Formats: sequence, C-alpha cells, structure tokens
Amino acid sequence: MMNTAHLNPRLYFSIFFFLFAVALLPAQKEMSWKKHYKLAEKLHAKAQYADAAMHYKQAWFKKPKKRFLIYKAGLSYMVIKDYANAVDAFQHVRDLYKKFPKAGLYYANMLKQSGRYEDAEREYANFLGNYHGSDKKELAVEVERQIKGCRLARELLAGPMRSLPVLHPGNQINTASTEFGPIPYNERVLYFSSTRSGRSQIYRAERIDRNNWTKAELPGTFPPIPEDHYGNGSFSPDFEHFFFTVCKSVESWGGLTTRCEIYVIHRVGASWSLPERLRDYINLKDATTTHPFVYHTDTEEVVIFSSNRKGGEGGMDLWYMSRPLSSGSMDFSVPVNLGPAINTPGNEITPFYDYEKGVLYFSSDGYVSLGGYDVYKCEGSFGSWGTVENAGFPLSSSADDMYYIREPKSGDVFLVSNRAAPPEKPFTTDEDIFVISTGGEGEMQMTVHGKVFDKAGLEEIPYLSAILYICEDNGQCSLLEKQEFQGNAYHFEFPVKHERYAIEISAPGFRSNYFEFETSNVTSLDLEIPVQLEKKVAQAVEGDSGDNDQEQGISESDRYAGEYYKVQLIAVTRHNPSHPRYKYVRNFGDLQTEQVPGKKLVRVLMGDYFTRQDAEDALRQIQEGGFPDAYIVKYRDGKRLGRL
Repeated sequence: MMNTAHLNPRLYFSIFFFLFAVALLPAQKEMSWKKHYKLAEKLHAKAQYADAAMHYKQAWFKKPKKRFLIYKAGLSYMVIKDYANAVDAFQHVRDLYKKFPKAGLYYANMLKQSGRYEDAEREYANFLGNYHGSDKKELAVEVERQIKGCRLARELLAGPMRSLPVLHPGNQINTASTEFGPIPYNERVLYFSSTRSGRSQIYRAERIDRNNWTKAELPGTFPPIPEDHYGNGSFSPDFEHFFFTVCKSVESWGGLTTRCEIYVIHRVGASWSLPERLRDYINLKDATTTHPFVYHTDTEEVVIFSSNRKGGEGGMDLWYMSRPLSSGSMDFSVPVNLGPAINTPGNEITPFYDYEKGVLYFSSDGYVSLGGYDVYKCEGSFGSWGTVENAGFPLSSSADDMYYIREPKSGDVFLVSNRAAPPEKPFTTDEDIFVISTGGEGEMQMTVHGKVFDKAGLEEIPYLSAILYICEDNGQCSLLEKQEFQGNAYHFEFPVKHERYAIEISAPGFRSNYFEFETSNVTSLDLEIPVQLEKKVAQAVEGDSGDNDQEQGISESDRYAGEYYKVQLIAVTRHNPSHPRYKYVRNFGDLQTEQVPGKKLVRVLMGDYFTRQDAEDALRQIQEGGFPDAYIVKYRDGKRLGRL
C-alpha cells in the first residue's frame, strides 16, 4: 500500500544489496535457517523490508519445505514494490490456499504490476475459483475490477500507442531516495520534494536543455523547517502564496506513516514569510491533510486537497475549500468532499485542476487501473462532474503513477512514478520524477497515418484521396487539409488545436470510409489507423444494391423548363446533410437530394447548371473536393434523363 504522504525511506537499492550480499556470503554460509529467520523478523520489525526479504529467502533456501519463509519474503518484497522478486516468491505458495489463503491474490497483483497482464488475468480467475474465505464476496468485486484493468491494458497495448517521449531527468533531480511533488514554477524552473537528506524537503532545479537540469538545491529564500518533513507544494497563480504540507513521522505496524497538515507562506519582497498553519477546521487532529493544489477563479482562491477525514467515501478523498481573492486572511470555507462522482472507497490523491479547460486530474487506486495508482481525468466542476476516465499509457503504467501536473507554456507534463526506466532507473523500488514532453508553447503535434486495404483482399489500392476535417462541439466540421497519395498509405501531421477531428479516405472504384476521433480520448499522438475500403457495386454507395440512373426520383428541388444539369455526388442509404464531406463542395451549387421510390436510396446532387460547360466546371471542382466518382446528370422539363 502506498504511504499517502510519500515519505517512505527507500530501504532497497539493488546494487548496494547485491554487493552487500556478496560480501556476506561466507558469513551467511555459517548461518542456520533459524538464524536467518530470526534476523529477518527483527529487520521486518524495524521496517527494513529489503534486508528482511533477503534473510527470509536465505532461510527458505536452507529449509525449502517451510513455505511460510518464502511467503514472508514475498510480503516484504511487496511492501517495497519489488514486483519481480515478489512474483518469484509468491509463485511457490500461490496454490496453498489453506496455509496462505490470499497468496494467489498477491501473486496476481504483482504479475499485474509487472505488466504481465495475461498471466495476471489467469491467476486472478484461478484465485477466485479456489478461495473460500468469509470475505469472498467482497474480494470478488475487487478481483473483477483487477481483471477489467488487465483487459483494459491489453486493449490499449494492442491499439495505437503514444509516441510521447517519457524523459527521466537523471541524478540531477532523481536519487535513490523518493522524489515527488513536482511544481513547475515556469518552463525553466522546477521545485520538487525529496527525502534525500533523510527527511522530506523542497528542492529547486533549473532546466539547461530538454532533459538536463542543474543540480537540485534547497531554495535559499524559503524559511527553514528544521525538524519535520515538508513538501507537496503548490504556488498560487499570482505567485504570492505557497501552500505546502508539514508532516510528522509516526511508527506503526513496522512501517513509516505520516500525519500531514497544510501550511502557507506569503511572498515578502524577494523572500517569504514564516509558515502559517491553516485553521484547525482544515487541519483536523484525527486526519491527514495533504496534496494541496491551488487555482484562481475571477473572484476566489480555491484549494483542492487530499484527506482521510471523516465524512468521505473511504480512504483518502479529494476535498476543496475557497476564500475570496479580496480577503486579507486565510479564512477558507469549510472543506467540501468532491463526492462519489470522483471519490471511491479506495484512495484519491494528488489533484491538479486545469481551470481553463475544466479538467481535473488525480491519481487513485479505486478505479479500473493499468497498475496500482493510475492517473485519471474528469471534465467538469464542483457539483457537476462528467465521467472519470483512465488517462492511459504513458501517463498511467503497470506501476504507481501520481502527481500529474502540466506546465502551460511548454506543455510538459511532470509525473511521479516508480516505473522502471533503464538504464537510469532499472528498478521499481523508488519513486522518481518523470517529464512527458509534448512540444513547444503547449502545442502538441499529432500524426495520423495508416495503410488502406481492399476489405475483400482482392485488389491493391494504387491511389487514394484523404481529407482531414476539424469538428466543432456542435457537430459541424470544416475541411483542414486534403491530400492525394500514390500507393496505399495516407499520412497527416498537424498541431492539436481542437479536440475533435475526422478523416475521410476514398479511392477510385471503392466506397469512401469516414471516421472521427477526439484528441482527449486517444492514447497516442502518433496514431496508426489502418483503413479498409469496400468495392463499389454499380453506382451503389454505403451498402446500397445499386442506382438506376434513369429512374425518376422524388425531390423537393425546383424543376425547370428545358434542359439543365446536376452533378450527382453519391447515392447513400442514409443522408446526413451536415456531414463534413459536403462543406467544401457547397461552394459550387445547392446541395439537393432525390429519394428513389421503392428503395432505401437517396441521391445526393449539386445543382442547378444551365449549360453543360458550367456543369463540367463544377464537376471538376467537386471531384477534387472529395467526390472522385461524381458525374453529370441531364434533366429536361424536370425529368431525369440519366448520366452523361
């Protein structure tokens, strides 16, 4: 379980313990399994879980029939998030349901957090089928949620993946201790928290280039807090206040737990005031209050934070409070729970609210997840939230991911994760800060590309036309770019300035294929989307059986005496006049329709043209505008005579 304040000292550094173990091998050969076991118990009681795991394992090597030893090793590895070694330990006891009833569940959990989703799903099902404890009903709900997480991860991995670079800033920011709470001051300066000194403190580093930083140092202008842990900060948007937490360590059940309270300091010239503790009704005595994030509306300063106080949905919940911007005091309103639309019986932590876009980001272990703690997002505001969605790879991973925050000018996202990132970070036993770079000035470049195939697999497609549309919230779409491609592949690259886009692919002799996508929902900024086209039958389009050109249609369009012309674009079974494909061609006439009697078929035409030359000029424009198979139809005295 994650320590809610992220202050766990990292007791496991694999290289160190490898050397340590090698150095002690001669001595360990002389130790009996009982001595290893007794030493492991003492180390475990002191929360030295890595050492304890090693001695439990050594004891088991000497007495392999005593499976409780390797079981305890697995529990210790699980505490320090050493997923690989935990999997190796639990596999020896996962089927011993009488002695270790939940070992199979722990094994499945560690497989999942190792990214072995197919194996994890199998083991979850195996556990559920063999477990008979009194809490099986409650556990079944949790196991089903974990299985859904495995299936979601496999689905995302099988689809288009993000190509966003996930950068590990290296040892100028990250160490073998815990780094957390990133606070981008601007596109060059980063504040963050670290336990590198033995307790949590706030550090400052400056960016040299894309992934190089100056050595992190304690900010000289911050007031000293000599004894307690402090971190988890948030600047007010005007940089006049800095909210952060002060936490005290409390030993319990052999692990390090913390109770945190929110404090604030105020800018005084080039320096800062002494820390001011927020009121007692905010920092309750019997709860931890942490992870503040502050933003401004036109009239209020709002702070969202995480707390396990009473009155929530369970575990750590997200709460908010506010005060007038005109107020000279820190008298906030009474904290209000964000409610079940956001909070779960699990833990919700590390909020970030993009006020301009109205999107809340947070981490949780209470939803369907790809790992342990995942990053989630939800559109809306207090009292009116939409659907919570998993942010997907690479913001979420099979490990624990939290502290999402975005620097608006660069567009860079800062994230804290214990995911492995070799060679800089080969292990999952400590949490580091990562940077997901999205490009300059907050503008992301998206690439959408793919191959185009004959659905029947009978023909090669030597030439195709592709149109990219921008779509508004009201459903109206407008042409952004049109390209012709030799061969059977299309490719668009464009800056992401809207949430909804559409692409239409067409090729001679095939029905066009139109699809939409939302940039807020896709799991990649490099989308590879293969497209299948269906061969046309006669003049049939979109699944119709054919169109007899001379068959009269029912139309509300004007009829004229004498000869005139129309350009037939397509014949469809369902006509949507607001479809973006018609946006461009509307410049060359009036969009008209004819219903073919006795058939579920609608002809879509442009007209009217009173000379053949006008019709031919319009035809060329219409064919270039996305309807390569359009043709001219002749009319006389309102009667359709057929195509020319």
